[in-house]
Amino acid sequence: MIFIDINLLVLGFMGGIVRVFFEKESPTPREVVGYIVVGGFASNIFTPLILLSFTLGAQLVAQIPEGFLRGAPWPLAFVIGMGGLRICKAADRWMGRKIRRMERTKNE
Repeated sequence: MIFIDINLLVLGFMGGIVRVFFEKESPTPREVVGYIVVGGFASNIFTPLILLSFTLGAQLVAQIPEGFLRGAPWPLAFVIGMGGLRICKAADRWMGRKIRRMERTKNE
C-alpha cells in the first residue's frame, strides 16, 4: 500500500520549484515539471525513511537541531524536494551497478 502524505508532497513540490530557480541555464518546461514532480514524490518517499534512520541513532538525534526532526518533518521534506531529482538519479545509478554486479555473478 502506498501512503501519500499531502504535507510532504506539497513541501517537496515547493522544494522542486525553488530548485528550478537555482539552475544556471534556463530550464525547458519538461525539466521544470520534472524538478517539481520528482521533488514531491522523492520527498514523500525518502523523508519517512530518513527520519527513521535518524531516530535509530541516538547520537545523530542529539546533534540535530530541535525543530528539524522532532515533531514536524517539514524542513527535511523541503530539502529533499530541492534535491529530489539528484537523489533519484543517484539511486538509479546505484541500482544499476548492483544489478550489473548480480548479472555478472549469475552468469559466472
